[in-house]
Amino acid sequence: MKSEKQYKIPEIKNFGKNDNQGISLWEMLTNKRMLDTDTEKLCYAIGINDEGKKCYGNFKRWLHILIAGGVGTGKSMFLHNLLLSIMSQHSPDEVRFLLIDTKGTEFSMYKDQPHLLVNEVVSNVEEAIKYLKWASEEMQRRFNLFYEMSRNGAYTTNIDGYNKEIEPENRLKKIVIIIDEIAELLRASDEKFADFFYLFAMKCASSGIYIAVSTATLNERDYSSAYGVLPMRFAFKVATQEQSNLMLKKNGAEDLNLQECIFKLVGLADSTMAKIPYLD
Repeated sequence: MKSEKQYKIPEIKNFGKNDNQGISLWEMLTNKRMLDTDTEKLCYAIGINDEGKKCYGNFKRWLHILIAGGVGTGKSMFLHNLLLSIMSQHSPDEVRFLLIDTKGTEFSMYKDQPHLLVNEVVSNVEEAIKYLKWASEEMQRRFNLFYEMSRNGAYTTNIDGYNKEIEPENRLKKIVIIIDEIAELLRASDEKFADFFYLFAMKCASSGIYIAVSTATLNERDYSSAYGVLPMRFAFKVATQEQSNLMLKKNGAEDLNLQECIFKLVGLADSTMAKIPYLD
């Protein structure tokens, strides 16, 4: 059941245009399919495909997200759409965001929002690493809670099973960690951070901690050492066929128009092209 309380959503300007060929984020968020979605899923708007069908994603099914593409191709608008999708459907008692933006340019309008895990957008590398390590410790704390509940007779291995057995005021909040331009974070940290991030991302989803990262500088080294473990891929226009193959195991992303993406889940052959919604 969705929260009846409404929260003021930040005003985002100068992202996307109504060119009569797309769809607005508002139209997607007020669609019956979105409104009727099980709140456990953390649903977000993706856009419309070439048949005009509305496309939605959710963290429960697809887990973590990797977003790649050149500067100005639509990555930032996609991140804002994701944030606003979840903020509009869930109260701060249900979901919190950890926003990491080492360039300090992307998420300033969300400062002091009640949905933030900490009352700031994290732009300092040392602070970002500190909070990510806290999230890893929180993941382990939650796993210990699941173990104790299972040992006492109510078997559970994930946050949704745990919360069903707990009084509402004691339920665990889901946490979505969004890192804009992870390459900046990787360059500014030591080699151990990539290993830490890879292992953390492999385990944390069942604890209710999800990750979405973006990068404009997709490369084999960072992909293999850190973010290649993220299973859901959103490829915007990239520079080369090699980058498209790295993301999708196929060509095509190099030929996209602005605000178009190809999305697919690792391990599946099928992919879908969509035009992301504009913010009206």
